[in-house]
Amino acid sequence: MEKILVVEDDLNLRNNICEILEAEGFNVISARDGEEGFEKAKGVSPDLIISDVMMPKIDGFSLIKLLSEENTTSTIPVILLTAKVSSEDVRRGMNFGADDYLLKPFRIDELLNSVQTRLKKKEKLDIKLDQLKDDLSAKLPHELRTPLVPILGYSEMISAESDLDSIQSMAKMIAKSGGILRDKIEKFLLYKDLILLEKKSFANNRLTLIDEVLVHNVVNQIQQSLFPQKRVKIINLEAGTIRINEKYLSPILFELIENALKFSEENYVVEVNAFKEDNLYKFSVKDFGRGLSRQDIESINSFKKFGENSFREKGLGLGLEIVKRISSLHNIDFKLTSELNKSTVAELNFPL
Repeated sequence: MEKILVVEDDLNLRNNICEILEAEGFNVISARDGEEGFEKAKGVSPDLIISDVMMPKIDGFSLIKLLSEENTTSTIPVILLTAKVSSEDVRRGMNFGADDYLLKPFRIDELLNSVQTRLKKKEKLDIKLDQLKDDLSAKLPHELRTPLVPILGYSEMISAESDLDSIQSMAKMIAKSGGILRDKIEKFLLYKDLILLEKKSFANNRLTLIDEVLVHNVVNQIQQSLFPQKRVKIINLEAGTIRINEKYLSPILFELIENALKFSEENYVVEVNAFKEDNLYKFSVKDFGRGLSRQDIESINSFKKFGENSFREKGLGLGLEIVKRISSLHNIDFKLTSELNKSTVAELNFPL
């Protein structure tokens, strides 16, 4: 049974709302003002809060701000009740994090429709949060343990070593592993953000330049920190303005190129191609490694989720998951083709 907290200083209206919601089977808690509402929200963790805007002590806007600053209440949806709604009020409420507005006096069906809509949205968010917890608990220990081993191992060796050259060499390995660990943490933070983003509320209207300078910077970053012995050859790179949020362009290219270098054989070059064709900007990365089976490619291209064992055995990690999620948000066509034990081509088709 969902819990709903009603925060309203008007006794009659508060009682009426509570009776309507209780008749629908909800567990209803009430508060007389924003101060009491905030304390009750922290105590009972309701699934939804319905709050008046104009109240003594703490008004509805201030209540939302307080809720957003508490870890236990920051994701609770809030419906605001107000006698008048100006565009400025709506903008202010939305900036604070209000999920909906109801104009007084409102009909019973308006109230119930808004309640059901917000509860369904919260249910979807809860599912995403559970998915995030499961994913992180499965992948985080393994991903972070790998770079931690040399950090701890070389630290121990340094404490017992007296030769300066050996100490300097081990210090470099610690610095390298620390950089890898930092990159892993940043990758997990990006993954968390991508999971929680709603595609329908994501504004994909920003144009970003992709050119040889950007790609070279991404390649250099990967080679310096991860694969200094492996090479990338840019076969062709036509500059273009593509439809993608700027903050996600470098990460999606990074993951694609890093993945190719990870699986390429030592003496082979990873090839990068990029050009415009048929209202698309086509960016592809080809590696000459062990390749992927048809079953693996079908799973990736159809957005099926790999199990934890598959991630570990194939070494796919979070990289392709991040590529898939960024692609989905921006309507980018992402696909893989591969010849087993020969090569794999990863391709991104960006809308222009």
